[in-house]
Amino acid sequence: MQIEFENVSKYFFVPSKELSFRQAFISFSKGKQIKKEVLNNIHFSIQKGEFVGIIGPNGCGKSTILKLIGGILWPNVGRITVIGKVAPLLELGAGFHPDLTGRENIYLYGSILGFKKKEIDQKFEEMVLFSEMKDFLNLKIKHYSSGMAARLG
Repeated sequence: MQIEFENVSKYFFVPSKELSFRQAFISFSKGKQIKKEVLNNIHFSIQKGEFVGIIGPNGCGKSTILKLIGGILWPNVGRITVIGKVAPLLELGAGFHPDLTGRENIYLYGSILGFKKKEIDQKFEEMVLFSEMKDFLNLKIKHYSSGMAARLG
């Protein structure tokens, strides 16, 4: 995996002041907005094998960077190169179907990540041992606690 940001900027258009939802909707539809720059001319690269932490105060762009890496957002300016496979986890349990069992969700999530059934079959027992969820695999995900979903995910 390699990730490179080259002169990346990301901005959003937001209502020009604190407004109620109704006022914000009207403002949005009439174009009364200001440009809020979240990232300005960011440049970095992460090489294969490197570990990186992103720290900073609320609102400084940490989640925006991760969404850009995951392809959920696109930069307004600059270029992002990601060599390798990225599977963004947007929220705890993302990719799980609540009406399927843990076992069924392992196969579903594996296929979302691009694995073939045979590959999942080969790693299934190892995944179950690692997650310590063997006794709960036949339970629907909607009955899992958030901790159980995190271990399976």
